Amino acid sequence: MTQSGYTGFMLSSYRPKVPLYVFTKHPGLINQMSLAWGIRGFLYDDDERALDTIFSDQIEILKTNGYLKRGDIAVSTGSTPVHLKIPTNTIKITKIEQ
Repeated sequence: MTQSGYTGFMLSSYRPKVPLYVFTKHPGLINQMSLAWGIRGFLYDDDERALDTIFSDQIEILKTNGYLKRGDIAVSTGSTPVHLKIPTNTIKITKIEQ
């Protein structure tokens, strides 16, 4: 989840060889993010949940849409506590099993 897109833009500046998927509840930000290297934006407005639940939901969205498959590694970034909407302070690495 992003409010400003800062982390996505920063990661994009390194020109990664893997895609970057950014989730936000701001449709206008999705348009801005699409101009950055390798970023694909998704609308996600359920940011009142626990960070682990948000990460799981987003991974399921990516799996359902064919962006992640079994054996892939997903690196999720976010901030906790979620309700404070502070800069990124958490990284979670997940191996896609199903």
